[in-house]
Amino acid sequence: MDRITNRPEYTPAPDIRHTEKATSGTTSGTGFQDALKTAMTPMTPSSSTMTVQSPLPPPRAMGLAGLFDSSSMENRTRDLVSNMEKLSSALMNPDQGIRELKTMIEALEKEAETLMKESMEQKENPSGNLAKRTALLARVEVEKFRRGDFF
Repeated sequence: MDRITNRPEYTPAPDIRHTEKATSGTTSGTGFQDALKTAMTPMTPSSSTMTVQSPLPPPRAMGLAGLFDSSSMENRTRDLVSNMEKLSSALMNPDQGIRELKTMIEALEKEAETLMKESMEQKENPSGNLAKRTALLARVEVEKFRRGDFF
């Protein structure tokens, strides 16, 4: 018995070319016309079904106080993420000078190194694991910059 088709082995599959039902040859096309009208109608703010959500509150406000035991590690992780976002926006800016980018990269590297050292001291701690991953991601971005991936 074949496990996929639940048929005895070596039984040919039905021929799908001859299983379609014959149609009269004419279709009304109303389904297509309705879909086309919906797609062509411009969306207005009143017709939009999307709602803007506020950003998530800090983990402590959400009842996840145990996630970050050390507020300094939490702050360092947040600072590192915000600096990586600043670097990303600076890389997208064509008017940004290479010297400013280099100072941002050096600062990012130092922050990542201190956060990695601090997170290595934390054993079996979710905040330490998150900080470690964030520091590792920052190191990767620094190496990508040095390698020339952004230019």
